[in-house]
Amino acid sequence: MNYGQQVLSRLMNPGVLLIVIGAVMVYGSRWIIRLVALSQNEKANLICKAIGCVIAVLGALLIFS
Repeated sequence: MNYGQQVLSRLMNPGVLLIVIGAVMVYGSRWIIRLVALSQNEKANLICKAIGCVIAVLGALLIFS
């Protein structure tokens, strides 16, 4: 196994995937809300960011366990 395959095997971990999904939800919450709800409600934006944080924390807990 070469170095690139070793790196990819470590990145294909469910915990890392959850952290990436959570980070994308936090960073792109305005775009996600506009795409899904067709509105720019600030409350919905905050809820999307909170859900992204929870997903990222769950991913970190999977990595550390």
